[in-house]
Amino acid sequence: MVQLATVVGCKPWLDMPTPPAEQWVTTSISTPDCRREIDSQDPNSLPYLVCAGAAGTTVRIRSVEAGKVSVDLVLSNQRVVPLSLQ
Repeated sequence: MVQLATVVGCKPWLDMPTPPAEQWVTTSISTPDCRREIDSQDPNSLPYLVCAGAAGTTVRIRSVEAGKVSVDLVLSNQRVVPLSLQ
């Protein structure tokens, strides 16, 4: 099984007695756990994977040039955050 881990952290306020702990959330990005979709705006109609993430987010995985993969985190407000996995 392939998983993507996201770290959620906060900078503590000065008046907080103890800083909040980091929280690790894992999302499976294996094919059986995701749904395949086709981008209607892509002239090649290449499929991509959409995987359910934590807290209303989605992980979108696309194949791009020369076997590389593009991974985006789609927030609950539909804002797309590209992940740099180089």
